[in-house]
Order: sequence, then C-alpha cells, then structure tokens
Amino acid sequence: MKIELKPEWQDQAEAAALLRLMKLCFRHHGGSTVPIMYFLCSLWNGYDYKPDMQLLCKRIDHEHFEDVLTVMRLMRRTGETHDFFVNGDEVMLELSKYIKRTREEEEPEERSGM
Repeated sequence: MKIELKPEWQDQAEAAALLRLMKLCFRHHGGSTVPIMYFLCSLWNGYDYKPDMQLLCKRIDHEHFEDVLTVMRLMRRTGETHDFFVNGDEVMLELSKYIKRTREEEEPEERSGM
C-alpha cells in the first residue's frame, strides 16, 4: 500500500514523524512495531485500540520514541490521524488489519498456556 501525506502536510516536520511511524508499521509487523501500531490506531479509533504504554516506552528505540512524542504533540492541536494521509481511512483500516492478524497469531499461544 502506498502511504503518502496530503500535499498540505508534506512540508511539516511533525507530519513527517507520523509518516515515518506509519511506514515502519507497514514494513515490519511484530516486535517493536506492535506498540506503535496500537498507538497509531488509538489515535484513529480510541475505543477499539488501546496502546500498551509500558511497551511503547520500553520496547521501541529512541528515534521511534521521539517520533511518538512528536505525533502526540501534533495530535493535541490538529485533526485525526487519517486526515494527514491520501486515502487516510484506507491506510488506517489496513493498519488495523495488521493488528488483527497480530492478535490472531498470539491467541493460539495464550490458549495453549505458553
């Protein structure tokens, strides 16, 4: 999936942090990207997606942590996550599908007691 900022956001440093995080989540599924995926989806739909703040603080590297903080600052004063992207609703829906797949992959382990 092609992920790009809308023209009005392309020169904004804070929106660039959002784009970096989004592209990271689409490139790599698992490990440190899981808390980032939940974080981004929670900005889109806070009812269904709750980020694990402990994982968000401890599992991601410094560069991505700084991008998370930058995105948090951006979201305090602007619209919703999907509003920054061309086809933003589709981008967020696709990201939510990655989370669903991650949940499904974890469930068998939970049921087996691992």
